[in-house]
Amino acid sequence: MICLTASPRWVLAETESKAEAPPGTAIPFRKDDRDAASGLPTAVAVLALLVLLGWGGLHMLRRFKLAPPGLAGKARRVRLIEAVRIDPKVTLYLVAADDRTLLLGRCGDTLVLASELAREARSSASTEPGP
Repeated sequence: MICLTASPRWVLAETESKAEAPPGTAIPFRKDDRDAASGLPTAVAVLALLVLLGWGGLHMLRRFKLAPPGLAGKARRVRLIEAVRIDPKVTLYLVAADDRTLLLGRCGDTLVLASELAREARSSASTEPGP
């Protein structure tokens, strides 16, 4: 509004004369020959780009371990903490499964639960200073 009041009178007269063009004349920047499918390749390219960006974002979240457990893929409930081979046939495994820590022994083809370690004993043993 300020521009219109501050502009000279001849600029206002020129814009008014352009506004009063005869009916039926074409607008110079408008293209009437455009069909309905002309924007389809652009829309498909944008959709593909958005899918790739979403996939890349999820991949980065998983890689840097920032993803919630549901998006991180398979949630692992069993974890091997340590394996000790005593001789060629006997091996001990320390395994964490859910809230439990298990000591498993394998002798040949037999796997035996040696003991289940309590959480309280393991946490207090790790806080006590050693000799």
